[in-house]
Amino acid sequence: MKTMSTFIHSFRLITSNFGRVLKMAWQVSPWMYIVQFLIQAITGLIPLLTAFLAGAVVNSLAKALAEHNSNLTPLYWLVGGLALAQLVLNQLAYLDSYLDSIYALKFDGFIWENLLHQYTRLDQTYYDDAAFNDKFNKIVQNAFAMRNLSSQSQNLFGSTVQLIAAAAALWTLSPWLVPVILITLAPVMIIEATANVRQWHYYDRNGEDFRMQVYLRNSLTDNTKIREIKLYGISGWLTDRWRKHFEIARRGQAEIRQKAQRQLGVAGILDAGVQLGIQIWLINLVVSRGLAGIGQFVFYRQVVQNFASAGAAATRMLQLMQANSLYVDDYFDFMSLEPRLVQPISPRSIQAQGAPTVVFENVSFKYPNAKQWALRHLSLEVTPGEDVALIGENGAGKTTFVKLLMRLYDPTEGRILIDGVDIREIDLEDWNSRIGVLFQDFNKYGPLTLGENIQTGKVSRPAVPAELDKAVEQAGGDNFRSGLANGLDQILTNAFKGGVDLSGGQWQRVALARAFYRDAPILVLDEPTSAIDAKGEYEIFQQIKRVQASKTTIIISHRFSTVRNAHRIIVLEKGRVTESGSHDELMKLAGRYRELFELQAAGYR
Repeated sequence: MKTMSTFIHSFRLITSNFGRVLKMAWQVSPWMYIVQFLIQAITGLIPLLTAFLAGAVVNSLAKALAEHNSNLTPLYWLVGGLALAQLVLNQLAYLDSYLDSIYALKFDGFIWENLLHQYTRLDQTYYDDAAFNDKFNKIVQNAFAMRNLSSQSQNLFGSTVQLIAAAAALWTLSPWLVPVILITLAPVMIIEATANVRQWHYYDRNGEDFRMQVYLRNSLTDNTKIREIKLYGISGWLTDRWRKHFEIARRGQAEIRQKAQRQLGVAGILDAGVQLGIQIWLINLVVSRGLAGIGQFVFYRQVVQNFASAGAAATRMLQLMQANSLYVDDYFDFMSLEPRLVQPISPRSIQAQGAPTVVFENVSFKYPNAKQWALRHLSLEVTPGEDVALIGENGAGKTTFVKLLMRLYDPTEGRILIDGVDIREIDLEDWNSRIGVLFQDFNKYGPLTLGENIQTGKVSRPAVPAELDKAVEQAGGDNFRSGLANGLDQILTNAFKGGVDLSGGQWQRVALARAFYRDAPILVLDEPTSAIDAKGEYEIFQQIKRVQASKTTIIISHRFSTVRNAHRIIVLEKGRVTESGSHDELMKLAGRYRELFELQAAGYR
């Protein structure tokens, strides 16, 4: 009962998803889709024509032999017709293969563009969700399912045309032949449908193993990681870890297929028995009709084979469509997701053109599924043009403060005001355009050029070489830029032809140049000089003071040489502000700031 229920549900899924994929296929290329369906229709009718011609050839030959007739012209015409039918069939197969390859490129591009657009429009709460990542990885690993379902629907159409044509011919001989042959196909359809559902559920239950084996495989083939892997001699250890997760991910799937294969073997015996019975019945029919029945035997025997093979092909296509429909369903579920950070229906604009006043008003925040508060009753104000430094131990809430400021999350409690307006009432894209960020783990777009890496700070405006050069200069990158053979056009990884590798400090200057190029009224710097020497750090902060003179700068750093010159230093502990003031004021306070400062200073004495 459960198996039949699974079977019925699976084919409802095929029907539902077929319509959705058909709509996508039409958007990709209507004319190509129609032509491929026409090819399948013609291909489905040709086997019946060849069976008829083959029977006619046998009858004509038998008649010529019986009557000793030397005029073989009609026979030659029939043989020519057979050859022509085969030629048309072959040419249509070549054309279909060509169209399918071109169509596949278009369709895959369409699917990936949709996936990338949808993934990037979602927000941070999704990216931090393990279940979401498992599901997205499953979609990525099976992204071909949409295109396959489209192709398989065309093949199913061709098999169905052939099946109907053969069934019509068999019906004229004996109506019972059609249901008998169809009965042998039913077990195969049920077995395959059940196995596909079991595999799909197995993927869900072991999603983390699937993701882990992909991660480990990519790590072992990542040229930025292989150096450390080889140095520490852990390639074998990582490979063993990969193999463990790979085997868990694949072993269950293999076991499901093995069980299905045993069941299909039993179903195959039933099919062979039915085919043998039909052949014996046809032989007896010919014997009863004499010589005149030989052509009919050839014709109907071929039609029976055509019907059986078309039925098997249709069954195969249905089970493949059912397997792909499960993953197509995941795709459409993913595409239906909406960002959890709700955009205001009537967004309010920020009046100030420069840096606004930012107020955290009794803000508390807890990450999804977390037990501890990341921020608790935090209140502070950052005024336009202020240079603020955030310090505190790891886990104090510094990064969470920045995430809330960027509205990657909304506060669990309290509110954030931008010039007196709740940040949730401001258009998110408008607000993002007013913030420039240098993350500690900033992005390195190695395959892109130096100029393109900097331009990513603001791609909404055309790249002007003079402005890109200015950003490099502000970031103190003149020295290494002058050593690049292609200047702004230099590719920044030697993994690509003509590229070069940069040091960590040089990459940090590129990322800083990107933040300067953005020219936003608020600049957030997370450990901006962690990979830069003391002299370079001093030069960069002189540039920051000059460039950001009328703008707001928020610095997160563990280096007190970086934060001591800030207008205001804010000490965070367990998500709360415990101290606030200038360096001199906090040193006089003799609290946590002074303790940390003196601990770090002792290392230089």
